[in-house]
Amino acid sequence: MVIIKTMRFTYSKEIKHTVGSSRVSSKRVLDGDTIDKGIQIYRMWFLFLRLGLDCEDNNIKLLDFHKQKEVKVKVNKRYYRQWDIDRVKHDTFNSWWKDKKDLFHEVPSQFVTKIEDNENYLYLQIDKRQTKQRLINDITRLYRGQKTQPLSKFNTTNQHKYVSLMMKYNIFIWREMGITRRQMIEKIKSVYKYYDIRKPETDRSITRLISNSQKILINTSKGEF
Repeated sequence: MVIIKTMRFTYSKEIKHTVGSSRVSSKRVLDGDTIDKGIQIYRMWFLFLRLGLDCEDNNIKLLDFHKQKEVKVKVNKRYYRQWDIDRVKHDTFNSWWKDKKDLFHEVPSQFVTKIEDNENYLYLQIDKRQTKQRLINDITRLYRGQKTQPLSKFNTTNQHKYVSLMMKYNIFIWREMGITRRQMIEKIKSVYKYYDIRKPETDRSITRLISNSQKILINTSKGEF
């Protein structure tokens, strides 16, 4: 029997799984707009930030397994000011994304009909009679030394995998629900049976995943995802 204790989270809850196969979309073009990662990665970024806000607002401390001490969660409000923190707490991801997706869009290379006064853009004159390789060489030469910046205002810095992120997020929630490590192992076998991912089989492996989920949570709160 799984004992459910009173949840201290105000905004966060377990992700219910509706995906019936191992196929997860990694489309980088969404409604005509280009984004750096598949939409699910941004969904998990949103949820981990919400989880961080939950821990901060409810004074839920994390345990540093290596140093054996408690750690407080502190969300970098300045970094996330454009995210609208109150909406992250209360809105669904889909509703929030509809209004905030411009923060993550990249501008793909394209033909232009007019020149914009934008310091992020570099305009080149190209002779269409050149060979493709000559054109590549010229662009490489001209672009060398140019100061580069991220293509969107908010970029992921880690190579996250969606299903793995989802599992680590849920493990963090399950622990708060009072689900034991052994129960988590059985739950993961059932819930994630369609996914081709490494599944924990020992209490120690669950502990590692909890530690990893806490690291993601702390980094997310700082503004690193």
